[in-house]
Amino acid sequence: IGNTNALRTVNVGAGIATLEGAIIKATTTKLTNAASVLTLTNVNAVLTGAIDNTTGVDNVGVLNLNGALSQVTGNIGNTNALATISVGAGKATLGGAVIKATTTKLTDNASQVTFTNPVVVTGAIDNTGNANNGIVTFTGDSTVTGNIGNTNALATISVGAGKATLGGAIIKATTTKLTDNASQVTFTNPVVVTGAIDNTGNANNGIVTFTGDSTVTGNIGNTNALATISVGAGKATLGGAIIKATTTKLTDNASQVTFTNPVVVTGAIDNTGNANNGIVTFTGDSTVTGNIGNTNALATISVGAGKATLGGAIIKATTTKLTDNASQVTFTNPVVVTGAIDNTGNANNGIVTFTGDSTVTGNIGNTNALATISVGAGKATLGGAIIKATTTKLTDNASQVTFTNPVVVTGAIDNTGNANNGIVTFTGGSTVTGNIGNTNALATVNVGAGLLRVQGGVVKSNTINLTDNASQVTFTNPVVVTGAIDNTGNANNGIVTFTGDSTVTGNIGNTNALATISVGAGKATLGGAIIKATTTKLTDNASQVTFTNPVVVTGAIDNTGNANNGIVTFTGGSTVTGNIGNTNALATVNVGAGLLRVQGGVVKSNTINLTDNASQVTFTNPVVVTGAIDNTGNANNGIVTFTGDSTVTGNIGNTNALATVNVGAGLLRVQGGVVKSNTINLTDNASQVTFTNPVVVTGAIDNTGNANNGIVTFTGNSTVTGNIGNTNALATVNVGAGIATLEGAVIKATTTKLTNAASVLTLTNVNAVLTGAIDNTTGVDNVGVLNLNGALSQVTGNIGNTNALATISVGAGKATLGGAVIKATTTKLTDNASQVTFTNPVVVTGAIDNTGNANNGIATFTGDSTVTGNIGNTNALATVNVGAGLLRVQGGVVKSNTINLTDNASAVTFTNPVVVTGAIDNTGNANNGIVTFTGDSTVTGNIGNTNALATISVGAGKATLGGAIIKATTTKLTDNASQVTFTNPVVVTGAIDNTGNANNGIVTFTGDSTVTGNIGNTNALATVNVGAG
Repeated sequence: IGNTNALRTVNVGAGIATLEGAIIKATTTKLTNAASVLTLTNVNAVLTGAIDNTTGVDNVGVLNLNGALSQVTGNIGNTNALATISVGAGKATLGGAVIKATTTKLTDNASQVTFTNPVVVTGAIDNTGNANNGIVTFTGDSTVTGNIGNTNALATISVGAGKATLGGAIIKATTTKLTDNASQVTFTNPVVVTGAIDNTGNANNGIVTFTGDSTVTGNIGNTNALATISVGAGKATLGGAIIKATTTKLTDNASQVTFTNPVVVTGAIDNTGNANNGIVTFTGDSTVTGNIGNTNALATISVGAGKATLGGAIIKATTTKLTDNASQVTFTNPVVVTGAIDNTGNANNGIVTFTGDSTVTGNIGNTNALATISVGAGKATLGGAIIKATTTKLTDNASQVTFTNPVVVTGAIDNTGNANNGIVTFTGGSTVTGNIGNTNALATVNVGAGLLRVQGGVVKSNTINLTDNASQVTFTNPVVVTGAIDNTGNANNGIVTFTGDSTVTGNIGNTNALATISVGAGKATLGGAIIKATTTKLTDNASQVTFTNPVVVTGAIDNTGNANNGIVTFTGGSTVTGNIGNTNALATVNVGAGLLRVQGGVVKSNTINLTDNASQVTFTNPVVVTGAIDNTGNANNGIVTFTGDSTVTGNIGNTNALATVNVGAGLLRVQGGVVKSNTINLTDNASQVTFTNPVVVTGAIDNTGNANNGIVTFTGNSTVTGNIGNTNALATVNVGAGIATLEGAVIKATTTKLTNAASVLTLTNVNAVLTGAIDNTTGVDNVGVLNLNGALSQVTGNIGNTNALATISVGAGKATLGGAVIKATTTKLTDNASQVTFTNPVVVTGAIDNTGNANNGIATFTGDSTVTGNIGNTNALATVNVGAGLLRVQGGVVKSNTINLTDNASAVTFTNPVVVTGAIDNTGNANNGIVTFTGDSTVTGNIGNTNALATISVGAGKATLGGAIIKATTTKLTDNASQVTFTNPVVVTGAIDNTGNANNGIVTFTGDSTVTGNIGNTNALATVNVGAG
């Protein structure tokens, strides 16, 4: 029709107009009746011109395009929309800019419609044949106002160069294809796209735009990735397993995209609208290869049941939510997650996995804790203040997690890879509620500026490093820290606090000393060989610290809680460089097997207990030990050594005796009243020990250094049960005010000094030997007492050389005095069995007396000796023995049952007038021994009864002899004024002679008397008086 020239009009009235020609040319082919039907049947029909509905009523009239190739060059339904455009088996090519029909129907498997120019298709496009057949192709910017494929899905919607604007709510096609670099499809209304959307042109071209709530059931970009998927206001529900687009853009505050099935999103997801808007939801195992929220952060990334694998380097969303028990998100590459990651499902579900260096700026698990945060090879930098997960796992040798801000980590941090790998770093005040490194130890936990609170009971890390001056770590519950704690910042900074029973297996402060180790209520068991901190503080009444291995504690150990609380225990050879208990005294310091060296000058503890046979404590510097030192192990074990001037305020060895107390160079002051030690050794020339209060020293005191060095001083009533100076003599034993009772058999000191008017020295051993002198150094004579109470007591040196003692008291037993000077107001024999023997020539300055029962006590002199005072003034002695040598008696009273001259060389001279109450005898060989009287003298008993003396010499004065027996080879009157009077009947065996000037000397007899020898043989006497008898 109109082959030569186009007609102006072809009118189709009521009925079917079947046009079989190949050419139909008319300006307009009009359907003029509601029943008008135009059918083109030619295999290659070309209708040049428009087809219109001129009935004045829309949606009436039908156009059938039945040929293999049908073409309409003009608009269709421009005036009024047709009811139907029907495309049969073949391709309909429509060139008009306006296509209006209620429905454009593709009725056959081979049906196709191609819009060759930009077009507005007003109405629906449908497949009324078999499902998944029929092709619609748009060329140029095109619009379809209605549904596409409502009855049955098309095979293909093809969008060429230009934008296809689809306004229908239903778009069904096996594939909507974007075929050109400039292809675009925009769904202007909420829509359900059943089928796939694909780019069959060059990769990374083509744009799909959703407006309103939209659904795509199939893949997008399966063949080649689109350039853009744009989601406007509303939710795009994408059901395909493959979504490929350079970027899926959320462009509106209300934009959402939901992937309803497991999906691989190849490309980025972005928010190109206002920041912190837009929601992305994953359902099932999903993957996104690109960034999310790169331009502006999304509001939410929601991960449902399944694993979301995110490969982008940038993930920005206010919150990435794990909403299901099975939710997981894995960041497969280094990533910066700007925003929070949360679990909005049930608590302790959901897994987050980082691979490579990653950052999360927000909280993790704020609403509910995740099950796991997994950190692979690389560093996870977490900036949130809240991290909640059952476990944060470091899974690789290179795993690291850094908390860049103060944080509360609710849950555990663990190393599930190889042991001793993984680094955790805290910045600012932070808390970890669970264990750290429970499965395998971490390499390092770094604590920066701020306080890290660890609530878990297990912390395993090669090292916990305190890296900043303000670094602190507090274990708020009982804990086992397997590994070291170190300060890698400036020395003497960093604080570690233990609460409850806690253990640290490694060193503390090895690189640099910490400021403080604080031990609260409970026992801190420290196993490291190096503990360095300015102060290790015990802060609670129940605080304890136990060093389980040999250790060097560099710094002080202190009690900053209530006084007399806190226990410190050492095991093995250990050293403490600082003070112990400086602020407040500890309750106990326990020293186990090994040597504890204490370098500090202050040690305050109720008791330092040596608990093992091998326990030792050495104070390497001058020290004040406030408290006791005790042996709570087996008796006679444990060694204490002092170096320098030191003080112990309490007892030593109260429970069980120590083996040894060593006193080095310096003065040790012991204030306690009980000191029990096998031996107190003075080891240096300058060693001194002073007992400042009354004391019982159970054990010996010895000098193991050079002889005649070392000083021991007693103050108050004191007792020493053992020897003193057994190995080498001491220089001095000082006895202050009080009684010093020395029970040992050996007392060796250059001088034992009585330094106070109230000083008393008592030797109680049955066989005491005091080697050295005993002196009164008070500067005042006649003060100080020496008691010799043993069965055999010996003093080898002088007594009272500087100043005389008040008393030397000899109890039941024999006192052997070897000194040349014995000065005491009185030497007292106090018991029936008392004896005193002067073994060398001696000057006894003072009296010798018997203060016990009369006629008891023996005094024996050996060698030339002098007694300046009376003998036996209170009660007569039993015997005074004079051995070889001259005894000079200066006192005016001598009372003794007998004065025995026991040796051929024995002589006694009374240098002053004297009354000798008792006998004078020669118990040696007959005719030996000399008695000399000077001044008026009296002897009440016999002279020479056993054996005759050699000589009785009477000087100037009268010798009144009351005995009945006088036996001497010669009784000599040696002075002009010499007289001898026998006051009782007497037998004088021997001669009476005048060895002075002739005709001097008077002898008077009273009663019946006999003289067996000559009288006046040498020189005549002046007179012999014979009284009655």
